Amino acid sequence: MKIEDVDLADAMEQSKNPETGHAVVCFHDPSLQSCRNFSAILGEMKDSSLHVFRVDVTLEPELQSKFPAEQLPALYFFSQGLPMGRKPVFKTSAEFRSWLKFLDGLC
Repeated sequence: MKIEDVDLADAMEQSKNPETGHAVVCFHDPSLQSCRNFSAILGEMKDSSLHVFRVDVTLEPELQSKFPAEQLPALYFFSQGLPMGRKPVFKTSAEFRSWLKFLDGLC
């Protein structure tokens, strides 16, 4: 798994690139426990070929109104540059893997 901390513009550009393959844009606030928990889930998925583009909403104030704290982390899945789905929060890596497998089947 490749995790990159990027701004919104870079996240959208890279996730919409068909050469990226499967990608998730993750909007997060590193001060929130839910976001730290999800970072731990990502750490459990080292074997995945998924690209994760993480956007810190605290660095881009216009995003804070779009993504209130209770909705973070917010995840958007892209496959071959096309948006495939959105999901707010996962409790376990198994739940995250299950969602990715489901979306991969739609691609």
